[in-house]
Amino acid sequence: TFKDTETDIFHYVVDEVYKPIKINPGTYSVLRTKDNNWQGQPYGGLGLWWIPDDLVKITSLLNVDRGAFDGEQILHPDLVSAALQNNPEDRGVEIDSRRNYNNAFWSTRYSEANGYDCEFWVTQMLGYSGIVVALMPNGTTYYYASDNRDFTWDAALKEADKIIPHCQADELANPGPSGEIGDIWSRSSDEMEMLYVPGNTFLMGSTDGDINAAISQCREHYSICNSGYYRTETPQHPVTLDDYWIDRTEVTNAEYQECVAAGVCQTPTACGEGDSLSLDSSKVDHPVVCVDWYSSQTYCDWAGAHLPTEAEWEYASRGPDSTIYPWGETFDGEKLNYCDASCDQRHADEGYNDGHPGTASVGSYPQGASWIGALDLAGNVFEWTADWMGPYSEDMIKNPLGPGAGSEKILRGSSWFYHPARARGAARDSAPPEMRLDYLGFRCALEAGS
Repeated sequence: TFKDTETDIFHYVVDEVYKPIKINPGTYSVLRTKDNNWQGQPYGGLGLWWIPDDLVKITSLLNVDRGAFDGEQILHPDLVSAALQNNPEDRGVEIDSRRNYNNAFWSTRYSEANGYDCEFWVTQMLGYSGIVVALMPNGTTYYYASDNRDFTWDAALKEADKIIPHCQADELANPGPSGEIGDIWSRSSDEMEMLYVPGNTFLMGSTDGDINAAISQCREHYSICNSGYYRTETPQHPVTLDDYWIDRTEVTNAEYQECVAAGVCQTPTACGEGDSLSLDSSKVDHPVVCVDWYSSQTYCDWAGAHLPTEAEWEYASRGPDSTIYPWGETFDGEKLNYCDASCDQRHADEGYNDGHPGTASVGSYPQGASWIGALDLAGNVFEWTADWMGPYSEDMIKNPLGPGAGSEKILRGSSWFYHPARARGAARDSAPPEMRLDYLGFRCALEAGS
């Protein structure tokens, strides 16, 4: 039984998961096991006769929405992480040397023995008419229809170049050189200048006093200042980071097009809000926008780096003194591109006018540089980070990576669309990883070598 009720776990899943996402009741099957004896032993799990519509719903629930549906988290993040083989401590039941069974899903391991340069797992499902589905670790889903029951994933994965899972960036990317503060290093892939960030311990997040001040600042420009939003920055806690490198600026349209020309990235044309400027010849040095989290990570992978963790991003902005803004403790509208008098929004700050109604060329505000010389860490566009959104802990953490799973990825840095309180170095925002906005871009980071 489950949760001290008379309901067994399998019928609970039907009532609480399959029915809410409108899985066809006719597709339910009885309990199935490795040998299909339908008794739920020894492996358990709820079998489904997968039909195409249901496959799409299940893959979206798991691989896109990470267990969330209609604003509610109907699957616990740990369960999603386990089903997708994201948690190395919970691989499920080992069926053989390459296959595991976990939370009613089968997964296959790929490694150097199969021609890859690292190990990763692919969750798989089978439907009618030979439809096979692979839920890739990079968030994409690969559908394959075949009547060949001897079909193997090894060959198919090699054909799917654009969606072959990226291994963890810190396993694939060669570390950047060692250095000291003030050092600049250019990546060979896109010639982006990276700045050296010496490791240290700093206080990440905000105090209650910081939060109260931020809410007061918000109310100067905006009518809706939700205290719950700001309190995700608490508790303030110590974080220790190793040395790393981070991009001096946000990735530009011109740089992103190099990845497109290499056949790895795709030109961002569709945008959930606003318009893509990727092919605007007058904005080649503006930050690329209308890119989702997956596209951003793909670019950083191609460039030999990765998206910065939330902690890496905040430390690059605030430094060992944990300043409120990259340049210091006091807001200055001349040091960033935010929603001032040129911004056509009700919350616009009429006290400044930078002449930019939208994005600006990267590096347009050198006076707003952070302690390491990074530019546009406040304003211009929000930036994706590697982490899922989750609560902070008071404990000391070294090189934190955030939760193992979630429904939204952390955004940092605010943008031309928002007011001053959002531009603080500790401010946290989040969005589903498939979100594309005309005020959302990214920059990359990389561990320093020895």
